[in-house]
Amino acid sequence: MRELSEALADAKLIVLDVETLKVDTFTGKDLLGVAIGVPRGIDVDGYYVLPADLHKYKTRLSELDIVAHNILFDAEIMEQNGVPLNGGWYDTLTMAHLNNENEFNFGLDSLARKYCGVGKLPMKEVEKAFGHWNNIPVELMEPYAKNDVAITWKLFMYLTAKLAEQGLTKLYENYKEYLKALQYIQAQGIVVDWDMVERRRVEAEQQLKRLQYVELGYDPSKSSVLDYRLYEVAGLPVIQRTEVTHKPKTDVAVLQALRESYPEHRLELDRILRYRNLQKANGNWYAGYLKYKDETGLIHPNFKVHGTQTGRLSCEAPNLQQIPRDYSRVKCFFRDNPARSEVLVELDFSQIELRVAAYYAMKAKDPTMYNIYKEGGDVHSRSAELVGAYDQIANRSEARQVGKTGNFLWIYGGGPKTMSAQLYRQFGFSSSREQCKDWGNRFHASYPGFQRCIDKSSRKHQRDGYITFFNGRRRRIRERDAFGATAHRKAFNAIVQGGCSQLLMYSIIKIHRAIEAGEVRARVCNTVHDSLWVYVPAEGIDEETEKLSALMRSMPERVFQLPFDIDAKVMVQ
Repeated sequence: MRELSEALADAKLIVLDVETLKVDTFTGKDLLGVAIGVPRGIDVDGYYVLPADLHKYKTRLSELDIVAHNILFDAEIMEQNGVPLNGGWYDTLTMAHLNNENEFNFGLDSLARKYCGVGKLPMKEVEKAFGHWNNIPVELMEPYAKNDVAITWKLFMYLTAKLAEQGLTKLYENYKEYLKALQYIQAQGIVVDWDMVERRRVEAEQQLKRLQYVELGYDPSKSSVLDYRLYEVAGLPVIQRTEVTHKPKTDVAVLQALRESYPEHRLELDRILRYRNLQKANGNWYAGYLKYKDETGLIHPNFKVHGTQTGRLSCEAPNLQQIPRDYSRVKCFFRDNPARSEVLVELDFSQIELRVAAYYAMKAKDPTMYNIYKEGGDVHSRSAELVGAYDQIANRSEARQVGKTGNFLWIYGGGPKTMSAQLYRQFGFSSSREQCKDWGNRFHASYPGFQRCIDKSSRKHQRDGYITFFNGRRRRIRERDAFGATAHRKAFNAIVQGGCSQLLMYSIIKIHRAIEAGEVRARVCNTVHDSLWVYVPAEGIDEETEKLSALMRSMPERVFQLPFDIDAKVMVQ
C-alpha cells in the first residue's frame, strides 16, 4: 500500500481495470477489485486494490489521467464506489475504433494479440471450475486484472502512434469529452411505466402463440421450418441466398417481394411478417426492458461508441436507441420525473442527413435541395411533386411519404426493391418496383448533384482506401457489392451518416459543458437516432429548451452553412 501511494504521487497517468460481479442491471455490479498499472517505460508496475481499501487512494485517483479499455464501464463502477475519475480519459476501445472501425473484434484480448503480441490470461477454465464468474474468489482475480492493465498499456502506446499517423490526435481530444458526457447520460436513468410494459409483454406473447399454433400452424422463427414451408410446401422460388451458407434468405425485403409477386400467398406472408414484428418488439422492448429495470425502478442506456462502422452510437443491454418514432409503440413507456418536477423532452435534429447531403450536392453544383432548405421549404413535399407522386396517388399524405422515403433513399443511390419494401414496412402501402424505379429516375433528373457526389466519393475511396468526414475522421468501407467487389459506391452514404454522427457528438459535448457550468438546467438521459432525451425542469421549460436547441444547432450551422431545425416536443402525451 505504501509503494502504491508513492507510485501514484509521482504518476501523471495510470492504467485502470475494474473487476465486478456480472449482473444485467446498471446498478448492482458489486466491485471485486481494482487493478492499477503505473507506467514504467513500455511496461507497468501492477497493483491490485480491494474495495475496502479503495477510499485511501480516492483523492489521487480522482485527479490522474486514466487509460482503460471500455472506460465508460470502469468510470461508472468507480463513481458508484465513491471515486469519480476527473482527469483525462484515454479509452483504448474508442481509440481502436478511430484507428480502424472495421475490426472484427474490439475486445481487449483480440486487439492486444493482433497489435502487441500479448493477450489476456485464460479464465474460462477457472470460471467453469467455479460454475460462474461471480463465484471466482477475489484472490484469483488479481493476476488476471493486473495482466489486463499491462496489455492495455501496450495497446495504448500502439494506438497513440496510429492515431498520430492519421492526424486524429486532436480529434481524440473531443472524444475524451464525449466519453465523459456519455457516462453522465448513462447514469441519469429514465422513468418507465412498468405496468404498461408488463401488459404489452403479456399481449405480445399471447399473439405470438396464436400466430404460431392457430393461424400458421408452425414456428416461423425457425429458419429450417420456414424454408421448408415456403420453398418446399408452397413451392415459392428462392429469390436470394446467403453469401456464406447459400441458404435461402427470408428477410423482410424477400418476404415483401414474394408477397407482391404471389398474391395467393399474401395472407400467410403477412402473418409471418406480423410474427417477426411481434417477436422483435417483445425481445427488445417488452420482456427486454423488464430485464434491465434497476433497483431504483429506472432504466439506463448502455452506449457503445464502437458499435457501428459509421461512427454512430449503438446501445445494447438494453437497446434504448432503436425505438420507433410512433409514440404508441414504445415511447409511451417513458415518463416525466415528478419526484424532481421534471418534464421529459425530446430534441430531434430535423432531416439532418438530408441537410448535410444537400450541402455536398450544392458543392457539386446542384443547389436545388440546398436552396429549398435555405428558403424554409418542405423538401419532402417538393420531392414528391418532382417525381410525380401527387399525380399518381390520390391520398396526398401517402404521396408525400413517397417523397420522404425517397429522399432518404435516393440520395445514396438506393434502388426500387428497397424503396418498395420500405414503403410497405414503414407506411403499410404497396407500390410496384416499376413505379419505384420511375420515381427514382425522376428524382435524379431533378437533383443531379447527388449522383455526382456518389461518383466522386466512390472514386476517392477507390483511390485512397478511405474517405474523410468534415472533421478528419476516416471511414474505410469493407462491404462487398453484388459482384464481390468493394462497395466503393457506399462512400457518400458513409460521409453523410458519419458526418451526422460527429455533429451529434459535438452537440452532446456542448450541452454537457453548459450543464456542468450551470448555464442550462437539464439532465440528458438518452440519445435516439438524431435526437436527445432531456429531463427539463417544469418551471422554465420553454427557456431551457430553447437554450438546448441553440446549443444543438450551433456546430452544424457553422460547418454546413444551413439552418438546422430542432424539433422540440414534450414526450409524454
